[in-house]
Amino acid sequence: MALQEDDVIIPNLIAPCDHDEKSDEDSNNDNDDVPLSPKQHRKIDPGFLPNDVVLVIEDEHLHVNRALLESASPVFAALLKKEWQKEECSIDTKQELKFPGKTYDDMVTFLKCLLPNFPDKVTDETLDTVLPLADEYRTEKLITECVEVIRQRVESVSEADVYIPPSRIVTYLLWIEKYNFQTLKELVVKLASCLNNKVLEAEPGYKNISLTHQMEISTTRANLLSSLFVRNVTEAKGKLL
Repeated sequence: MALQEDDVIIPNLIAPCDHDEKSDEDSNNDNDDVPLSPKQHRKIDPGFLPNDVVLVIEDEHLHVNRALLESASPVFAALLKKEWQKEECSIDTKQELKFPGKTYDDMVTFLKCLLPNFPDKVTDETLDTVLPLADEYRTEKLITECVEVIRQRVESVSEADVYIPPSRIVTYLLWIEKYNFQTLKELVVKLASCLNNKVLEAEPGYKNISLTHQMEISTTRANLLSSLFVRNVTEAKGKLL
C-alpha cells in the first residue's frame, strides 16, 4: 500500500544490527590497546636524585650538588651565580638551570664523566659526546682526560693489535685543530702518514683539515718511506735488527 502524505515511518528500535555482544567486546579491547599517551619519563640515575641544584633538560630534572658543579666548571659557576642574584632566590630556594637545545642523553653522559660522585670515565666511544661539552663548559680536567684517551688510543696501535679506521683518524685531526691539542699533533700526524693519501682524501672530513696539516702528513709520509730505503746490505741488516 502506498504511503499517504500524513503517514509516519517509525524505525524498528530493536531490529538486529551488524554487531553483537562479541563485537562490543572486541571494540572495548581495541580501546584498551590505545595508549593514553602520558608523558613517559626516563629512569633517573640514583646519582641525580634530590640535591640543591636542578638541571632541566628536555623537561627532565637532574639534581646535582652545587659545590661539585661549581668546582668542575667556571661556566656552571657563573650560571649559578647569575641565578642566585635573582630577586626571588633565597637561602632555601633550590636553584634551577635550564639547558634549551641540549639533549638529555648527551648531558647525562657528560655529567657522569664530569662529576666525581660517578664512576664513569671518558672512553673513545663517548668522546664525540663529552669533548664538545667539556670545551663549551670549560671543564679543564675533563678536557685533559679526553686528550689522554686519544693519546692512549693512538699509541696502542704500535703497542697492540689495534685498528683505528681512517674516518676516526681524520676526526682526531679535526679535533687537534678545533681544540688546539698541540701535544697530540705529532702522534696523530704520524699515524695519518701511514695511510695512503687516497684513503685519507676519500674521507669526507679530510677536506676540512688545514693545508698546513695536510702538508705535514705528506712530509712525514715521505720521510717514513725514505727511511725504508737502503743503499747496501749493511744498512739493510741494520734496519732489520
